[in-house]
Amino acid sequence: MAIPAKLQFGRLEEASGYCGKCLRQVPVGRQGINHLPHLILTLLTGLWAIFWIRDASRNREWRCLECGATVYKIMSNPFEKTKRKWRW
Repeated sequence: MAIPAKLQFGRLEEASGYCGKCLRQVPVGRQGINHLPHLILTLLTGLWAIFWIRDASRNREWRCLECGATVYKIMSNPFEKTKRKWRW
């Protein structure tokens, strides 16, 4: 069962992926990192940077926003404009 967005703490990163339970392309999300509290604690204590790095580097799983199942194949947004890198 998916957790409603109002009950989640921090940011929610969204993408598109194939859900094996829904058997179709669905919007997927994962819990993002709220960097502001980490920055404040790092400035106050100095040692909090260790926990911030650990938290930022951990692998967070993507979940189907419709049924809550774990999704392994994430698709990029085909409608999102990407910046071209020109070679000089």
